[in-house]
Amino acid sequence: MKLSELIKVGAFIDEGVTSKTVKWDGHEFDVLVKNEMSASDFEFVYGVGVNKHEVNESDESYAARRIHRFIRLDGGTEPVSYEDAVRMKSSLVIALAQAINEVHGETGKKKN
Repeated sequence: MKLSELIKVGAFIDEGVTSKTVKWDGHEFDVLVKNEMSASDFEFVYGVGVNKHEVNESDESYAARRIHRFIRLDGGTEPVSYEDAVRMKSSLVIALAQAINEVHGETGKKKN
């Protein structure tokens, strides 16, 4: 199969985002969630190819890596830095992870 044929049948990710409303601690706000995970996102989130001896302990947060890669605030203009995601309260992390899971679950269903 040629690359052009793979592209035609959906080999590349959808670069778009989906708006989700997050409810947390009495607040309700919208976030944009990246629709799909690229190869680069996968490697970053799951730490593929990372030498554990070169990573400090704060780099071990799977949830913070997901939030950093997939969530945008303020109408999509404000990314969440990894350092900020690491410092978030776990209740907010859970609420944001739920938004990511919903979008990625919906995207997966559309492709199947």
